[in-house]
Amino acid sequence: MRPEARTSTAFAVALSHWALMLTIQTGSFFAYLVPAGSQPLDALKYLGTIPFLQAQTLAVTVALALVAWGLAGHQLARWLVPLLQIVVAQLVLADLVFYKISYDHLRPSFFELGANWNPGVGVSSLSRNTDALFFLALAVALAGEAWLLRILWHPPLAVPRWQNWGWAAGILFLAGIPAFASPRYFHLNEHLFIAAAQDWAAGSAAASLGHRTPPPTMAAAGAPVINRDPRLAALAQSAAKRRNGRRPNVVLVVMESVGALNLLTAADGGPSPLYAPNLARLARHGVLFDSLYVPAPATARSHTAIHTGGRLLTHGGPRELDHRYQGPMLGRSMRQLGYATAAFSSQRTDVEGMDAILDQGGYDRFQTIERDAANLNPANLIHSWRAREEYTVGLMEKWVEDQRATGRPFYLEYMTAASHHPYGAPAGYPAPFAGKDDRSQYLNAIHYTDNAIGQLVAMLAAKGLWQDTLLLVTGDHGEAFADRHKLNALHKNFIYEENVRSFLLCLDPRWELEQPLYPARIGANGDIMPTLLAYLQAPDPTLAGQNLLAETHESRPVHFFKNARPEQWGLRDGKWKYIAAIRGGQDELYDLTADPGEQRNLALTQPERAANYAAQCEAWYVRSDAEFTSRLENYHGRQLTVAESFQPGPKRQALGQRKDGRFTESARLTRDQRPVVWTRWSAGTSPTARWQWRAPSGAEWTSQLNVNAEWVDTYSSYPGPLPMERGTWTVSLLTPTQSGLVARLAVD
Repeated sequence: MRPEARTSTAFAVALSHWALMLTIQTGSFFAYLVPAGSQPLDALKYLGTIPFLQAQTLAVTVALALVAWGLAGHQLARWLVPLLQIVVAQLVLADLVFYKISYDHLRPSFFELGANWNPGVGVSSLSRNTDALFFLALAVALAGEAWLLRILWHPPLAVPRWQNWGWAAGILFLAGIPAFASPRYFHLNEHLFIAAAQDWAAGSAAASLGHRTPPPTMAAAGAPVINRDPRLAALAQSAAKRRNGRRPNVVLVVMESVGALNLLTAADGGPSPLYAPNLARLARHGVLFDSLYVPAPATARSHTAIHTGGRLLTHGGPRELDHRYQGPMLGRSMRQLGYATAAFSSQRTDVEGMDAILDQGGYDRFQTIERDAANLNPANLIHSWRAREEYTVGLMEKWVEDQRATGRPFYLEYMTAASHHPYGAPAGYPAPFAGKDDRSQYLNAIHYTDNAIGQLVAMLAAKGLWQDTLLLVTGDHGEAFADRHKLNALHKNFIYEENVRSFLLCLDPRWELEQPLYPARIGANGDIMPTLLAYLQAPDPTLAGQNLLAETHESRPVHFFKNARPEQWGLRDGKWKYIAAIRGGQDELYDLTADPGEQRNLALTQPERAANYAAQCEAWYVRSDAEFTSRLENYHGRQLTVAESFQPGPKRQALGQRKDGRFTESARLTRDQRPVVWTRWSAGTSPTARWQWRAPSGAEWTSQLNVNAEWVDTYSSYPGPLPMERGTWTVSLLTPTQSGLVARLAVD
């Protein structure tokens, strides 16, 4: 291809991408951002500054132009240029819609992808939010693609006059440098690709722990606050007496994306009778906890805590869940008590490793929609997050009928899907709100889900099972609509009350309560399992959570965090709510009694309390992950102490063998088995490590590995010949800054 044609191709790619991004950035501000997060004069200010915020966009534009220029130099490879432009435009257009929904970019940290994750789950969320700006940007993208194809098909004979464009781009780039990473433009100044690259480059949040100053000594805790309520303990006793000691059936409903602030809006603090009439009716005869916190505003993390009684990964992710969790789990425990067990999910579970937890839950039947051939029938689907609620209720009814015939008590879990974005209700459903905005659609989806719960209860009553059934209803996390905190949309962006505060409704018809009970207890959703087992007179003292229905309840700090960047952790301690960035940043401290909306930050006026809470959050974050992974099968269980985690370097070492990605420690091997040395590091380490393998005769071999700062475990194989020399071998770790870890192996 002639030089002038190559230059024209690169120029077309650059100008097309720049025009597309300018359209998106300007349109996004006026279409989405001004109403949500700006003062009236900000629109005029931004209109004057937006041409000078193009530093990131222009940097990517130049990179794309260079790639296009390189490809255009080859006769066949030049046809990859329009394909590249199409792929880039598709990503940018998808990012435009995602920004409309969440006020952030499609950055990797927003998603914790499981091994079987299907990108199709978000199709409905994105497609429902296409609007005039999307189609305008699509038109700009198609125009750029048509221009590029014309140049490739009919190469120009002259070089385009790009000098003026180049000078303009250079001036805009230099002027935009101050806004390159500024937070004041709510991510609009960021380019999708640079935001993603920054995510990858930042590494894990755990990697930052090794570089932090060890936390200050925590202030001595005062006497724990004990909440006494004899009415709660009497409930279990009265129900057991009325059943002659027989255990009830148990139904646990987990409502998707429904938190306490979303559901509990009635004047008396109960569920809204307008859009949750069935739950409002049930709550009038039950026990309602309105301050049950989830550990993270994410479905998989929340379900992990529910099903393990309060234990969960923090900085670990889906890859750890490839190892079987060997601690107690809710389904397993119920099965051990003689229950028939089942879990039915309207939503897909192949997201963020959720299926890895539920698959090992100990259910006689685990029904998830993505594994059901019937999910191919659109009539059974509510949106791309999957099934209609009435379809799942129908499957549960068949299973319940089968269990009734056996005479065994049953434990049934029901996970809903409709209230996940984009908030679905079937066409023609008699929803209470006519609006097309997100909040109206969301409340309609709650009404539809509430109707399904009502159908489930009615089905149990019709079969004569309701009087002998304990019902538990909770939510996996909340949902935000940028009304309490600007830019707080969906659930993963922040850990304010609207994101992490959930609820628990408990109802046993045998209680025969005339008035609802609203205990003033603050808990975590990890308390659901110990509460249930204690109610069934089978408490498990090894669980991390507490029994919420106990006569006495100890008030403890409840922790939560989020891994979507910027990562945060926080806690609720009585009236106090604390939030901070894991990688460092401004603390937030709120008095929820005086300031339930979390609007007045008191961290600067109470620095000692903020520092104390920071230390508690940091210690919990490390300890929680260690306690969970210590219970994983074939995941080397010797964990680091909190103090060790704050000092970078190697901490543990052992010898054994590694097969299929799993390490098995062994102090004795045969001559023909090649050993592996396992080392556990504190995150934040980036050395070149060397291991010295010394044979009984004194012969030595050396293995070497460059340790990545994000790695926690490393494996280095014996580099010498087989068969190995008989006797005791010594393996020593040598790093530029530290040595002394030694392991020994007997070779027969």
